[in-house]
Amino acid sequence: MKFILESDGTLKYMTSLNNEDVNNLVVEHNVLIYDYIINDNNSIYLVYLQNNGSLSYKYINNEEITEFLIGKFDVKSNIYNGISILNINKKLNLIYSFYNIMNPNVHTIHHIILSNNSQEKNSVIKFVSKSQGYHFVVDNDSKNNIHLFYNTISKNFSYIYYIYFNPYKNQWLTNPMRLSSSDSHSESPSIFVDHMDNIHGTWWEKTSNGYILKYKKLSPSGSEMYKWKAMIIPSIIQDKASSKIYGINNNIYIECLDYVLISNDFGMNWIKDEKEIGNNLIVENGSDIITEDSINNEDSYEFPPDDDFTDESSKLKYEILLLNQEEILINLKDLLYKQEILKSKIFDIEDSFKKQNKSILKRIFFD
Repeated sequence: MKFILESDGTLKYMTSLNNEDVNNLVVEHNVLIYDYIINDNNSIYLVYLQNNGSLSYKYINNEEITEFLIGKFDVKSNIYNGISILNINKKLNLIYSFYNIMNPNVHTIHHIILSNNSQEKNSVIKFVSKSQGYHFVVDNDSKNNIHLFYNTISKNFSYIYYIYFNPYKNQWLTNPMRLSSSDSHSESPSIFVDHMDNIHGTWWEKTSNGYILKYKKLSPSGSEMYKWKAMIIPSIIQDKASSKIYGINNNIYIECLDYVLISNDFGMNWIKDEKEIGNNLIVENGSDIITEDSINNEDSYEFPPDDDFTDESSKLKYEILLLNQEEILINLKDLLYKQEILKSKIFDIEDSFKKQNKSILKRIFFD
């Protein structure tokens, strides 16, 4: 079973791998973006945004469907280019990205938690990117932390950053950590949290020969606890930056175009196999059912506008503050250089004034 979004905006639920199956269900029309979770009991959580701004939720269990409108988004001012959902303690977590049509290079990621007739909205991060594609991936651990990778793309660089949500402080990390190297062009991140709460991250680094797979791991225990560590993996180079990472039982799989990497020791060691794994994607989410009553049994929620850029000064402010570290460093060095030049000019002016004053005093008292 899977969902397919056709070019005309028709979202279909495929009951089998055969696209010609007459039992395929048309879920909705005019869909822009969507995401879903398949639980262990084959029930499905589905969230999708339509071109009229309607954000809707469906719970599908066999032939029974529960659905309701979550709220409205401002699709006239903003372009929404990605959404992910997580089921955490019977709370529906929506994480989505967008950019304002007046400032398409500044992207924003927001986080909404829906539960018990309440809606809570958090700002995750704002960053500069020259690409309007899908930029982030998320997963959660057993302690309800949410882990997120996002991809900044500028003219000369492209980096992968890591940030996480602490449910006890109810806030996102304010200082993102860069995972990719400083002189690289990296893209297409993937993330997976196993049942031991190890965080596995992959992305692709562009080289002259194609894209090479990169992998890092963060463990909650051991001598390297809470430190991102680059692990040795078999070399995979391909023409397209495409892969997915997932777990089946105690094994972790990184599925690429022609090969799959397999680890049976939580990412410490990997083997390379040409065997096709297929579509055995298993998402390690809880099976708690999110119902209409557990989120909102009354009116739909009208989200506040997602347009945070009300004037040119705020646009410039965010663009400057959210440039990647290398660009900030370059700007600071340039600023310091100009500052030194300015100091030198001020010193010359002061020295000139002193000489002029001495000359005037000399003429007054000695001429």
